[in-house]
Amino acid sequence: MSDGSSMPYRCRIRPPAFIHLAGMDYLCKNQFLADAVAVLASLDVVFGDIDR
Repeated sequence: MSDGSSMPYRCRIRPPAFIHLAGMDYLCKNQFLADAVAVLASLDVVFGDIDR
């Protein structure tokens, strides 16, 4: 979205790690809590990207 100038009015950038972390609910359905740690480690999420 822009107001006509060369600078963007609003810019939303979501890194791929954000989408992967959002899938944790689907991946961990009907699993044990210890499995959530293994799933999170296998996704290799960079939390610095998500915190941005």
